[in-house]
Amino acid sequence: MNKIKVVIVDDEILIRKLIRMKINWEALGMNVIAEFSNAQAALAEFDEIAPDIIITDICMPGEDGIYFADQCMKRNPDVRIIILTGYDEFEYALQSIKIGVIDYVLKPVNEKNISNALLKAKNLITEENIRKAEKEDLQKQVSENLPLFRENYLVQVLYESCDPKIFARKMKYYGLNVNPDSESVQVSVIQAETKCSKCDYEDNEVIIYLKIRRIIEEFFSGDQYFYICRDNLGRIVIVCNNAVVPFQDSIELLMEIILQQVECSLSIGVGTKKDGFHKIMYSYKEAIEALSYKIVEGDNSIIYYEYLDYTREHLSIEMEGIWEKTKIFILSGLKEKACESILEMKSLYLENSNKKALKLHYLYLEILEWCIEEAADRGIGTDQICGRRGVLATGSMEKSRNYFDDIYEAVKKLSFEISKMAELKNDTIIKEAVRYMYDNISHPELNMGSVAKHLFISPGHLGRLMKKNLGKTYCEYLSNLRFEKAQRLLRETDMKAYEIGEEIGIIDPHYLSIWFKKMSGLSLNEFRKQRQDEKVNDRVSD
Repeated sequence: MNKIKVVIVDDEILIRKLIRMKINWEALGMNVIAEFSNAQAALAEFDEIAPDIIITDICMPGEDGIYFADQCMKRNPDVRIIILTGYDEFEYALQSIKIGVIDYVLKPVNEKNISNALLKAKNLITEENIRKAEKEDLQKQVSENLPLFRENYLVQVLYESCDPKIFARKMKYYGLNVNPDSESVQVSVIQAETKCSKCDYEDNEVIIYLKIRRIIEEFFSGDQYFYICRDNLGRIVIVCNNAVVPFQDSIELLMEIILQQVECSLSIGVGTKKDGFHKIMYSYKEAIEALSYKIVEGDNSIIYYEYLDYTREHLSIEMEGIWEKTKIFILSGLKEKACESILEMKSLYLENSNKKALKLHYLYLEILEWCIEEAADRGIGTDQICGRRGVLATGSMEKSRNYFDDIYEAVKKLSFEISKMAELKNDTIIKEAVRYMYDNISHPELNMGSVAKHLFISPGHLGRLMKKNLGKTYCEYLSNLRFEKAQRLLRETDMKAYEIGEEIGIIDPHYLSIWFKKMSGLSLNEFRKQRQDEKVNDRVSD
């Protein structure tokens, strides 16, 4: 290990000599590399000599030791500084602690005190070096495993929506940039099967995967904004964020090349283009659904989700995702968010109204039927939710907008009614909780869990309701109830402190006195005396 470099700065040459000659530098693993008589000279050579520790006097001609220390730490925050100070400068020296000086030594200089300060500095340096080594080792591990982390993150966003800003930041961290001009994404999923029966299936599957992946990476090597990963079932996923490259033509050419070079059969599902990184999962799910049609299309086929002729009644993948989110908003009574989601669905439909995959009457019927069922389950009159239920006409964009207006109104009314019912229920819960707390205030174990258990709800739910409806946490409200009762007992009775504590559920006399002083600013006796004095004054004035 290299010796720790020490610099001594003091305008008195004898003190510099004393420090240099009295300390066993070899035993400390240190070496005095320079001495200076003033701060200016030391600062001039600071960067070149790069000291680890500086011992400096606080009072020198020109710049003082505190200013000098501050300048040194601005240049190198890791330098350790020890201040030498006299008794008359002690209060001033304490200010140096605020700027990061690790220790100060009083004059006259004592060998033991200097050695202890140096040892303290050495320990700090050693600990910092260990932290740096650990950090460098971790950074090395991260760098070595970056491709794995990148792939794991890409797989994650296939299955759950991501925040676009976080996606862009993480991709940059993982060494891949996103398109600065567009957030459009399109996903294709490649499923390969071996034709060779001579090898073990598992071994052959891995070999085929590696060969195909290498071909794909080489194929897109000259193009930016293409991301490749392997999903949870071993299929190769390509995410395209490049609007310039013709993605579908590229996939068709890529299939030809793979089939020429690898002995396998291929099926490729292609999702539709989406307008945001957070919709990668929708394009992926569409590609998977398209891939399920390989039993119809056969081997070595590319199936495009947008060209599928849907005959069964269901929503598109993206519509389904928005509708699932909308249902949560409705059932939570979040009217504004539910209505926003319906408008998002309307916008999506109008953008894609020419595509067979988006048949509005399926959407209309599913949403209206769901709203009616949920209303009926809650005893809400269905006529309050849906004034009418039409049969969808075709071909009219104006009628499509009208049907979305019906859906919007139904969702708004249902979420409003659910919100109203929830508020009534929550009011009842809060009233019952407060009553139970008041009736059982003398119980020391009257915690949020016991109240929630009595009400058959979770403690977390009770805590949120109290904060929302009463503006206080459970503990704050309970403390206020106890304080009000304690004040009343002090005013109206002659009960002793421990008896009052038992009445309000605080049986520890010491804690009771501390708690009451915190709540009122007075001790129990002071509070009682103050109230008695007020009564006397009232009688005198009468």
